[in-house]
Amino acid sequence: MGINLALLLDFLAQIEDYELNSQVAIKVRNKTKEVCINLRNEIDFDKRNDCYWICATLAEVYFSFDEEENFRKIMSEADAYSPTKFERSSTIEQLQIIKKLKEIDINID
Repeated sequence: MGINLALLLDFLAQIEDYELNSQVAIKVRNKTKEVCINLRNEIDFDKRNDCYWICATLAEVYFSFDEEENFRKIMSEADAYSPTKFERSSTIEQLQIIKKLKEIDINID
């Protein structure tokens, strides 16, 4: 949920109070990053049924911060959880929206 709120704040920043909405989006992403990292560090993480989404969300945070190395590393980890076609296409679609909105120069493979 946090990552989607951050994207909505990015959209809102395009039409009003750019500075405030951008700063709140950054805070939301940082909190989302913290939650995802904590979840990934749990002992039984691999037994969860949402491993792909947690990793993909963390990868999206890194992508949004234009951290290509971290993005690629975590996206590769997410892909190791054998996402469904829907999961993968949803992720790619969201990354493409962020890429355009924030003018990020990372190729999405």
